[in-house]
Amino acid sequence: MVNTVKKFLKLIFSVSLVVCLYAYFFKAGKFPDGKEILPQLYREPSQVKCDVQPFEVKSGRIIYTVKPLYEYQLYGMIVSQHDSSSWWDYYHKDWKDSLNIRDIGVLWGDNLKTEVYKDMKFKSGSWTLYWYYPNSEVRSRFNETHGSNNHLLVSDENIIQMIKTARAGDQIYFEGYLAEYSYPGWSRGTSVSRTDTGSGACETVFVTGFKILKRANVFWWKVVSFCRTAAAVSLALMLFLVVKYPLK
Repeated sequence: MVNTVKKFLKLIFSVSLVVCLYAYFFKAGKFPDGKEILPQLYREPSQVKCDVQPFEVKSGRIIYTVKPLYEYQLYGMIVSQHDSSSWWDYYHKDWKDSLNIRDIGVLWGDNLKTEVYKDMKFKSGSWTLYWYYPNSEVRSRFNETHGSNNHLLVSDENIIQMIKTARAGDQIYFEGYLAEYSYPGWSRGTSVSRTDTGSGACETVFVTGFKILKRANVFWWKVVSFCRTAAAVSLALMLFLVVKYPLK
């Protein structure tokens, strides 16, 4: 009887693992079709000069001074993102920068209308969004002024948790301030234009509001979650049976 249960659990573990990997790598990460894009995402980001005075926020053990420059609103689709707390991101650790919780690369406007994103690859580094064209034809269709990398500064725990649930393909909205921020002996600025390139071209945004307007691949992410749980539970039960009923 025990051996039969072990075989059954092994089958569940194997099937769950295979389905999880398939769903994760081939389905859950796919970008939505153009017909699924919300009309708001065709808008240009809104940037308005503001006179908000610098203010202080605390993150970790550091008190930062945030200097707002412009009120900023953006509708876009996430194509890549970087978690600044990743174990391999030694830059943020070295800078003692825990206010910048995540970088998100987004597209809007022409790049969504033409669906050029479906023919491209995107990757996020510690502070840079990389995009790759397979050929010159795709490159000619891509509008570099309708995409940006955004350094998100967040002190509100509810907003932090919402941002952490966002994935590539999700259609989002956020608002806040294009801002500079600093603590004694260190500072970081922001781009204030969508047309600049190279070092310093990313937008640094102190986020005051964040919404996921439409999630991508909801079914397949549920499949990933279910299969991951099934694999973990079946593996734990197998180990329990091995320990309780060792082979003689």
